[in-house]
Amino acid sequence: MFHRSLGAIGLALVALTRVSAQDSDVSRPELQLSIGAFLPRGNMARDLRTAATVGAHARLELMDFARGIVSVGWTPTSATFLSGSNDEVHIWHYDAGIELISSREIGGGATWRPLAGGGLGGRSYDYRARGRETVTCATVYAALGSELQVGGIVYRLEGRGYLSGFPSPVTGHRELRNDFSLAFGLRRL
Repeated sequence: MFHRSLGAIGLALVALTRVSAQDSDVSRPELQLSIGAFLPRGNMARDLRTAATVGAHARLELMDFARGIVSVGWTPTSATFLSGSNDEVHIWHYDAGIELISSREIGGGATWRPLAGGGLGGRSYDYRARGRETVTCATVYAALGSELQVGGIVYRLEGRGYLSGFPSPVTGHRELRNDFSLAFGLRRL
């Protein structure tokens, strides 16, 4: 399932690139790297620790006020329920969504773009402990953020709230879980 999801995201990126190349009125995809924090809440915080996360995002302007976005992220964290020497969990995030944006000049050649969005995706929990299998679940997210463009550099700060059907590796039951991510991104125009 994880490899099929990554393949689907790859195809979406290729499709976005091809659409951009075929139509001169459509902008080309914007690629951005980000670094941030995975912030589990509620029962998720009981099982997984807060950790750094890194990601890559591709965006394509669909209209003056809307962009399509495809994201992939990786979070190396640890599980509180695994005993022994290897409590590592690698979380792979992958999703696609839409973000609505506004743009306003704020002086000095700078442009501020508040944004809000949402999307669907998946998440894989790769337990590094022997005898634990990788499990995958669906996710949905809502995002709020802002971009500041100064000259040819765009700074981005984004917060996302996620809901996921977390599959417990201990009990095998799925529970609705929530977590947040806060990410800072930078791209050059």
